[in-house]
Amino acid sequence: MNGAAANQFEWDENRRTSSRVKHGIGFRDATRILDGRPALHAPSDRPGKERRVATGRLSGHMVTVATACRNGAVRIITARRVKKNEQ
Repeated sequence: MNGAAANQFEWDENRRTSSRVKHGIGFRDATRILDGRPALHAPSDRPGKERRVATGRLSGHMVTVATACRNGAVRIITARRVKKNEQ
């Protein structure tokens, strides 16, 4: 597998690194949005992609995490702070 796993989560290491640099949020931290705490979960609006997004509070900031299901695991695609027009 290309990537890392934390419990039932996985991700591509190159994507994790680039997302961390671009958005300042680590994927390991982002798993906390998906751990059962209060968050808004919805299908992604990206055409042709079966993805879901979850938005919740992480370290005092509202964060959105995009995921896809792959081989029984939740694959994190990206994690970023919500945009002002999304709040």
